[in-house]
Amino acid sequence: MPRLARICPPLTAVTLLMASELAYVAGDLRHPTLIPCSRAARESSYTTTKRGKSVSLVCRVWAGSPAACLMDSMGGAVEIIACDPSSPDARAMSDALWEEIQQRYGFTAPNPFEPGDFAGPVGGFWVAVDSERKPVGSVAVTPLDPAAAELNVMYVAPEHRRAGVARLLLAALESHCRSARVGVLRLRAGEPQPEALRFYTAAGFVPIPPFGKWVGDDMARCFEKSLT
Repeated sequence: MPRLARICPPLTAVTLLMASELAYVAGDLRHPTLIPCSRAARESSYTTTKRGKSVSLVCRVWAGSPAACLMDSMGGAVEIIACDPSSPDARAMSDALWEEIQQRYGFTAPNPFEPGDFAGPVGGFWVAVDSERKPVGSVAVTPLDPAAAELNVMYVAPEHRRAGVARLLLAALESHCRSARVGVLRLRAGEPQPEALRFYTAAGFVPIPPFGKWVGDDMARCFEKSLT
């Protein structure tokens, strides 16, 4: 992928659509940085080459409010917005994730989702919404101690996966955590979630022993990432 500076002028933030590959870019394309943005203010088209083939790109400029947006592989806009953890959208994403967790791990139990876990200056909940404002993904964070927080409720609807939505959700969460002076972000995943394990490893998370409530959970695969 060409460097942003070669295809666009300096901008507040850019959403880059390259065929079916998407990246929210501000700096290093492999590690996107979330920049406050809102609705598209300008759009420009570019043509470049990738692996010897001509590729069309669309750059959209955003500026203003704390949101982010990309074009997903289904051709619609997907926007990341802060969300009340007790809202119907947050509950819908939590329920969808819990349903998938039960299927993958082979058990049935009530959803342990508690909106209060995501309150406070460190806590937070974000949803990805499509062009019809329907929630299609989520991520949340729970404070652990003054220096650490736990990533939670990371979910993307199956039809929107492999389109960059999870990367943008993670960028939103990491930006919030840095602003809240969280130095370490931790999470729990497991072998029945191989896509998640690959995603977190690629995003810079490293394996750690089980922490907190996950101590003694033989299926837990825990990770952390330094944000400093």
